Amino acid sequence: MVVWVGLFQVIVTHRDELRRRFQELDPGDTHTVTTSDWDDVMQQQLQIQLNWASIRPLLTSIEPNQTIDYVNFLDRLILILIPPVAQHPADTDAWYTRGVCLQELLALPTAILDFGRVVALQPTHWRAWYQVNY
Repeated sequence: MVVWVGLFQVIVTHRDELRRRFQELDPGDTHTVTTSDWDDVMQQQLQIQLNWASIRPLLTSIEPNQTIDYVNFLDRLILILIPPVAQHPADTDAWYTRGVCLQELLALPTAILDFGRVVALQPTHWRAWYQVNY
């Protein structure tokens, strides 16, 4: 659980860079990239040595033409984080990461509530304090 939340947090942190790189590989603005391009971008941008092809099915879905809708992938991270928050309500990393996702989706009131939850659980979490006072 903690490993997945950590990976999601890294992806969310690099979300804008990932989107830019995917867009560079998508000149037709189809919002899709090949699975091999997706693997390469994840490896290069996140600089995490993982077998991205193996964990890809756990992170995103593949279109029938063997492409990945990168916009959907980046925007739906929040949905992935709902069950961990519900199952582990004291997990500050899950709350913080979900707050970052919500902030990216401009769901600011809910994001602020999530950051507030982090501060309540871990008063020394300076990143959450920054977001609450932003």
